[in-house]
Amino acid sequence: MIKKWISGFLCLLLLGTAAVPAAAASEEGLDSRLTSVTLAVKETLGIGDEYTTFYGDYWTQGTTRYWQLRWESEEEFLSVLADDAGKVYSYNLSLKDEAYERERTPAFPSVSRAEAEKCAKAFINRVMGAGESVSLKEQTVLSPYEKNYYHFSGILQISGLDTPIGVNLSVRVPELYVSSFSRDDTYRVYIGEVPSSKPAVASAQAAKKLTETLKLELRYVLSGQGDDEKRAVLRYVPVYTGSYVVDAKNGELINVDTLYGVGAYERNGIGGAGDASAEAPAALDKAKLSEQELEGIKKLEGVFTQEQLDAAVRELKAIGVTSSFVLGSVNYDLDHKTGEVTAHLSYWSQSANDGAAAPEKDGADTTSIYKYVSMNAKTGKLKSLSTYYSGLVGEEGGSDGKAADLPASVDAFLKEWNGTEYALTSLYSAVRSTEGLVVRDNYLLARKANGYFFPDDQIYVSVNKDTGIIEALSMSWTDNVVFEDGKGILSEKTALQKYTQAFRTKLHYADLPVAVDPSDPGLIPYAKMGHRYVYRTALVYSLDSGEGVLGIDAKTGAVVRPEKANDREITYSDISGTYARSMVEELARYGIGYYGGRFLPQALLTQRDMILLLVSINGYYFDPENLDEEYLYSVAYGLGILDKGERSPEAKVTRAQMVKTLVKMSGYGIAAELPGIYICGFSDDSSIPAELYGYMAIGKGLGIIEGYADNTVRPNQVTTRLEAAVMLYHFMDRNR
Repeated sequence: MIKKWISGFLCLLLLGTAAVPAAAASEEGLDSRLTSVTLAVKETLGIGDEYTTFYGDYWTQGTTRYWQLRWESEEEFLSVLADDAGKVYSYNLSLKDEAYERERTPAFPSVSRAEAEKCAKAFINRVMGAGESVSLKEQTVLSPYEKNYYHFSGILQISGLDTPIGVNLSVRVPELYVSSFSRDDTYRVYIGEVPSSKPAVASAQAAKKLTETLKLELRYVLSGQGDDEKRAVLRYVPVYTGSYVVDAKNGELINVDTLYGVGAYERNGIGGAGDASAEAPAALDKAKLSEQELEGIKKLEGVFTQEQLDAAVRELKAIGVTSSFVLGSVNYDLDHKTGEVTAHLSYWSQSANDGAAAPEKDGADTTSIYKYVSMNAKTGKLKSLSTYYSGLVGEEGGSDGKAADLPASVDAFLKEWNGTEYALTSLYSAVRSTEGLVVRDNYLLARKANGYFFPDDQIYVSVNKDTGIIEALSMSWTDNVVFEDGKGILSEKTALQKYTQAFRTKLHYADLPVAVDPSDPGLIPYAKMGHRYVYRTALVYSLDSGEGVLGIDAKTGAVVRPEKANDREITYSDISGTYARSMVEELARYGIGYYGGRFLPQALLTQRDMILLLVSINGYYFDPENLDEEYLYSVAYGLGILDKGERSPEAKVTRAQMVKTLVKMSGYGIAAELPGIYICGFSDDSSIPAELYGYMAIGKGLGIIEGYADNTVRPNQVTTRLEAAVMLYHFMDRNR
């Protein structure tokens, strides 16, 4: 028998809040605060007295106190996070006997999304603070395997304006109650009040300041490629100058990046090698190897030994692998398509922080140096290099302005290293960086064509300013690029106008960081808590391009936007007149169907079509214009849609064969094979193949297939793509 919640709560008050230190409890009367918060939360959420146990404790974030309230009954747990005023920040209700339930076979939930969304909105309305609201985002693609929950997300709004705060909640079906809710502003420390939603600065004034921060660069970008060549076009692309907003109260232009200070310079180094052993394998008896195995072994013929590779590395004086460096590991990596073998070598050394080599010394005043080298294992040619340090003494480091001119020694090295490609490049950027006592000059050389940069093709080199040693080196290069000519180019001014027109000025709330200054009396409490930054909510204007802008076509002036992420979203242009349009669209909302924009409803269903439809249930995307049929069938075999001996991509699928496939997916395939126990009841039962009769009977029972008006089922008639989708829809609709 379930006891009343109030009894557990009274016991808690009588015993005191044991989880809270006694000194803290005496300061504010936490039992009284807990009482007030609990009553407020109960009223907000409509929590009754059915729980047998209750307790609450608290924690602080900045100067805000949060209460974690927990209820328990014989059947369920309920946990709520609320602030001192009883405002709900998170909510979780779970059943004790509930395991994670995922349908073995796909099915639609028994309750519609619209009903679940109504429940979600009602909950949101109860827990929002003054002036707060949430606009729930439509979930583009649902899960065909999760029958018990609908998940929702949205952006918190204040006075109808967006904030950076996200909201998530889940609704359990068919019972229709919210099982979880959270808002992601719990763990951020805020200071000050939220300003009113009324701006003091006009949108046009803010737009002028914001657009003045926009900058474009004219360069080549890849726009597409065929089998043998890639096409590069000229485009004005945005140059990142900062993250700007305009304070809507005073008109100040703010670069949010500067509020965080200058970040450390990110090196373009190449990752190191792994730890696999490079020891030679034991001798093999070739007489026992197949032709394919011998062919595979041939690919490693002529590969340099570990000793030869190490010697080749040390001969490259410019990269500084001296005698103080110990070879750690050598790994070989075979590219199965090209046959190229790459060797990855790792080295380690240790130096005193005054720069003198001291491999034998190990302590806080030493620095470990790691070098990772990649080479062509058949030619010994250097491919890439990176250098890392640990135990550096000094500042964290960062960007320190423009680097010096490219040293003559580095120029000579690059000419010898990859002279053909190097000759096609020009200096694109040069940045000096510091990390402890190490100062580096970092150079990015980009390919130039017709006087314009093509940064996709680049050579990166980083040089130790003090020693002249090359510490990082890499090259990215594209073969067979065709560059469009440089004629008919729009002016930068015209391109910038078109780029600017792609944005709108948006009024919204933003969280702006405030560096915690221990000398500021108002920030001392946060400094004592160890916070480097706190946040203030500001009403701001910013530029919003909607779906994003990649740049401006330098010849046509067209705005170039990123391609939409597929995200399993399916749409069709050819189903408006079909009788089953709603069914096809419902499947599409679950990511089930055909990609490419056309459904072809009256096309006769091939085995390939059937597989494409059914593997989409599991989230597999196949482009009909570039279909990898081998992979498609490997997926089908793995999912049990058909057996390897049944492969016949162009074979037409009959109605009975489609029913069999769906019944097998339902788990009733074994039962369908039992002879002599089924009656279908169609007027043309005799035409159903004997080996498919049980499947047709179960298919009828599951609602997958129904007879025509004359009570025939026409089992041997080839089904259309539309009929197959209808069968699948009825199969998934069995829970409703």
